[in-house]
Amino acid sequence: MAFIKNRQIMDAILIANEVVDSRISQGKAGILCKLDIEKAYDHVNWEYLLKILTCMGFGRKWIKRVRFCISTVKFSVLINGAPEIFFPVQRGVSGLHINWRKSMLFPINEVTNIEELSRILRGEVGALPTSYLGMPLGAKSNSMNIWSSVMEKCEKKLSRWKSHYLSLGGRVTLINSVLDALPTYMMSIFLVPDGIIQRLDKSKALRLKWLWRYSQEPQAYWSKVIKIKYGEEDRWMTKEVNTPYGVSVWRSIRVLWPFMKKHTNVKVGNGHKSSFWKDNWLRSDSLKHLFPDLAVMAVQPEVSVSDTWTQQGWNIHFRRNFNDWEIDSVIEFFRMLEEFKGTSEEKDRLWWKLDSKGSFKVNSAYKFLNQGNLQRQHWPWKHIWKIKIPFKVVCFTWLLAREAVLTQENLKKRKFSLCSRLVFQMFPL
Repeated sequence: MAFIKNRQIMDAILIANEVVDSRISQGKAGILCKLDIEKAYDHVNWEYLLKILTCMGFGRKWIKRVRFCISTVKFSVLINGAPEIFFPVQRGVSGLHINWRKSMLFPINEVTNIEELSRILRGEVGALPTSYLGMPLGAKSNSMNIWSSVMEKCEKKLSRWKSHYLSLGGRVTLINSVLDALPTYMMSIFLVPDGIIQRLDKSKALRLKWLWRYSQEPQAYWSKVIKIKYGEEDRWMTKEVNTPYGVSVWRSIRVLWPFMKKHTNVKVGNGHKSSFWKDNWLRSDSLKHLFPDLAVMAVQPEVSVSDTWTQQGWNIHFRRNFNDWEIDSVIEFFRMLEEFKGTSEEKDRLWWKLDSKGSFKVNSAYKFLNQGNLQRQHWPWKHIWKIKIPFKVVCFTWLLAREAVLTQENLKKRKFSLCSRLVFQMFPL
């Protein structure tokens, strides 16, 4: 899936965990096949290949060209580093087939005759959880055990500090490659338990990106899987997930939707997806919250913007006539609607408030979640690390800015014992 256009490797991991979670929750027996695909350069029969092309409706001219391409290739073997005489072959092209010696069968719930099926397919029987594309599959998404391998890798690499005298620059590089790169892959989809890391802000920012992608990629395969499994709360998000934490990873992602919704507006295009009453498409809040009394009287509370907007103006229906004390609210309501400039041919989309272009960025969400640290917010740390000067000078400047240089004064503050000072003073004779 990672090599298919418009799909990401994370999509396959999300779908696989959600499918396994559904099967476990239903209590139905099932088998998960983890197949090892190996190349089969020397297993493809040319006549069979050409016959398949004929059955699929390819023309004679095209098939003739394919035959020429596969039959005129010659090979040479390197012997002692030198190529020998070229020779032709009679079969084989680049192809794939299943290597059952490395493939596994994982029973889901109670599966009868799994050993017999294993014997027929010649694949080994495994047990969940397992790993898939470097990520846990079939494990509880909030379990600390799924992070054990990541922690082991970090500890193994950081243990070099104890046996080697690394420079400050070397330590910075090691931290960037270990403490940042290794966990980030997992943090982008799995919830980080409190026992693993206390600051969850980066994990939140990475998981928020899934919510943004769900609203922007309704036709994506993974998005369709999530929509079918959980249903939709509105036109932008699935229903809230109330089931206990299991194999599913969507629950830990969906729980962040209130934060995402608070920091997004709906930018109306054709108006088909924007909810007239429930979405904040006109102001920073929805019309339902700004005019709750009018929203209750609406005949169609689920109507979209495109359904209520016409070239002649707004077409809104209420259940009854307005009372005298409601007229001021009605006037304010229609006065606010006059701000709308009309629909266009573009599709409706969410607008991320924390970015000038309205596009969600993990970095912008992370900065917002960490804005409480005033020193970090106002100090130009970026100018220190991005400036083109020797790395040794960069590290020293950073220590100096944080008042972490081991000067004599700082050593005293840390109660280090120091030798007495010897002061030499020259006097004229």
